[in-house]
Amino acid sequence: MRTVKESGNEKLMLVLERICERLGSVNKTQAVKLPYLAEAISSRVLGHPMTDAAYETWQHGVVCRPLYQLLTDQGGCGRFHVEPRAYVEDEYTVSLPVPATASDGLTAAELAIVDHVVDEFGDMTANELGLLTKRMNPTVAPTGWGRRQAADVSENAYERLTPAYQEMVAQFQTISLGELREGSTTVDDPRDWV
Repeated sequence: MRTVKESGNEKLMLVLERICERLGSVNKTQAVKLPYLAEAISSRVLGHPMTDAAYETWQHGVVCRPLYQLLTDQGGCGRFHVEPRAYVEDEYTVSLPVPATASDGLTAAELAIVDHVVDEFGDMTANELGLLTKRMNPTVAPTGWGRRQAADVSENAYERLTPAYQEMVAQFQTISLGELREGSTTVDDPRDWV
């Protein structure tokens, strides 16, 4: 698989630059998941994703693999400063070594989308972001996470980003099979209930 740098996906780099510009620094999870949220919103607002980046279903949610590789294997390629967080195993902070120029390469609408993502989701924890991106891809079976399948970046993913949808899924996840059985009525003939 090609890296971000090799694929020429400059727009993806600009999205991450804008996120770092707004938040100062982010953890690696935010760096590989927040752009996905911007893509889903862009699909709805602009009618297409902002970048050509491919997003995959990893064990802890949706990840942009080339961006992950850039930050992990290539140390940010000089464009991003990547350093381990003190006293936290396997956690890194991503920031900009110099002031960003993201606003030079993103349209006003794209900037507004990225800024919205930062404002709405920028303070979420790694676990919260992972759960959010999983909920945006309900067609992936629980055993499918970690298999690196293509994640949904369509307008459907945007619809699943709404608070009402997220709340509904959270409520469903708290109900056990026993509770469903207790609150259910046996139906002998479905026509009696229509």
